[in-house]
Amino acid sequence: AYDGRVPHRERVQQVVDWLALPEEQRPELVTLYFSVVDSASHTFGPAAPETLSAISEVDYQIAALWQAIESINAEEGADINLMLVSDHGMSKVDPDLFIDTNTLPRPKGFKRVNGSTRVTYYQRDPDADMNALASALDRMSDGRWRRLSSLDLAERHFQEHPGVGDVIIETAPPRVFRGGGGRDADLRGMHGYPSTVEDMAAFLVAVGPDFQQGRVIPEAHQLDVYPVAATLLDLKVPDNISSDGGPLRAILLEP
Repeated sequence: AYDGRVPHRERVQQVVDWLALPEEQRPELVTLYFSVVDSASHTFGPAAPETLSAISEVDYQIAALWQAIESINAEEGADINLMLVSDHGMSKVDPDLFIDTNTLPRPKGFKRVNGSTRVTYYQRDPDADMNALASALDRMSDGRWRRLSSLDLAERHFQEHPGVGDVIIETAPPRVFRGGGGRDADLRGMHGYPSTVEDMAAFLVAVGPDFQQGRVIPEAHQLDVYPVAATLLDLKVPDNISSDGGPLRAILLEP
């Protein structure tokens, strides 16, 4: 289980120890997570000195890990690959523009959930008036948010699931929804905005004996990671996975 209290150096060393085991004992898949960049970005902002320091720290740890992997591959004849992924980007937020959720409607018959970049209303009473709620939210938005239409939801595949909600409003950087306005909160960065926001783009780097060296592709989707990893592990990709690896598969030596 993940334990955020474990120092970075110990995390890396544990992975190296596992990978250095004899082939018959070596794990087929190891995952390693660093939260420090995400935490610093939320607290100080994506371009803050504290965040840049966190990036440098993780960069150092990854360099140490890759150096160890290269040694194991060379000395033990192993074929260990390394894939670096992030699950989201980060946008700078302005505390002076926080939207106080206490000012939003909270009519009877609805459950309201704040997701920082969007607020979702769930109809709990079938007689609760969704049209009235939607109209009220539209009237008071003043350009601070937009209400997602059925077309918006369809484009994002937010359909036919109880978690989607019935009325959803969404803001854009540098705004977030915060209870009480949250102007004193330590929050200077946020993710969860639409994928069309450039800052939401994540990065992906793959290196190792099964990947082409120096190959750059314009973009790949997060859904492409699983099929490519499964291919490297000689696993069959389930039929319900909505990607075959896409452009990421093209950087394999044997796609």
